[in-house]
Amino acid sequence: MNIVSVILQYLGPSLVNKFATALGMESSAASKAVSVAVPAILSGIIGRATAAGGAKNLQDVIGRQEPGILDRLTESVGSSKQGAMAEAGRTALGTLVGVDQIGSLAGALSKFTGGSLGSANSLLSLVTPGILGVLGREQKSQGLDAAGLVNMLAGQKHNIASALPAEFKSHLEGSTLLDAISVGSTASAADTAARSPSVGTTYTPPATARPAAGRADFSWPSWLLAIAAAGTMWFSVFGNRLAQLVDMNSVQPTNTASQAKSLTIGTVDVGRETMDTLDAIKAALTAAKVDPAGRASLMRLQDAAARLDKIDGLASQLRPDARRRLGEMVGGRSGEMRTVSDAALQASGLSAPLKVLIEQVSTRIAVLARL
Repeated sequence: MNIVSVILQYLGPSLVNKFATALGMESSAASKAVSVAVPAILSGIIGRATAAGGAKNLQDVIGRQEPGILDRLTESVGSSKQGAMAEAGRTALGTLVGVDQIGSLAGALSKFTGGSLGSANSLLSLVTPGILGVLGREQKSQGLDAAGLVNMLAGQKHNIASALPAEFKSHLEGSTLLDAISVGSTASAADTAARSPSVGTTYTPPATARPAAGRADFSWPSWLLAIAAAGTMWFSVFGNRLAQLVDMNSVQPTNTASQAKSLTIGTVDVGRETMDTLDAIKAALTAAKVDPAGRASLMRLQDAAARLDKIDGLASQLRPDARRRLGEMVGGRSGEMRTVSDAALQASGLSAPLKVLIEQVSTRIAVLARL
């Protein structure tokens, strides 16, 4: 089975055309975007799922999907339910690959297809429920538990890597999204687990080699066995030492690269905090539209603006490449936030203080998007 092909078969031309129409994209651009978004998301899922606790996290996200999600996705695109579906997809994607990776992926899609960053973000949000629906279906049909599902995905690394053009990969330089399928990547927890049986996972032990016909009575001379034993001992002692030296020399560059790609300051995930803050601002603006003169609306937006102050301070501590990716993440939601902001500003009876605050918050979001 090639999991990329299975998912793309579900996200066929009919559904991709619906994506294109709903997002104002050319059908060819939408098809091109979907063809690389699927394997890129799968790579990110593998990277997180093979870390400690990752298998359970993946299982939980799949378990939270609506029953019949594959049918519901097709029905939702282009309807009034599309927004809720996209929001659920964006939340799931952030949990599965990391909120800080969404902006990088959307930026790469935008460059690869020549489309807008907003369309790329929206497309990712709609593609994700389809991916999760197919994974859930495959897990159930194969009788896999959480570890078995991760083992299956880890075994698909070659298929996933082969589905990603070099040009698209180049647009993801500086991101960790493709680390799990990169050549020379270290063995994952799932790779290790695959060598032993797991509940709900089909396990077939390696077949024992049979002696060639007519040579069943052949046995190695004792002196050859002694040489082989000595060789094994030598490799065990000196080979392991050599591996340790290689590991010692390679630790620092790996850690340095990881730090350069991080959006974390101390214990705060700046990417997640930013997305949560934008969600809070969106909710406050929606409340302001309903209650334009209310004190509660003003207070909610003031609280959200205070969170922006915190993000500004954290963003200044990020490395330049991390700040750029944070800007891409915010830019991906700029259209959505501008729409909600404009709607709130047009509400009749809007109080003057609330209007000023809405305009200030909108300006600050625009500044973040230009990081």
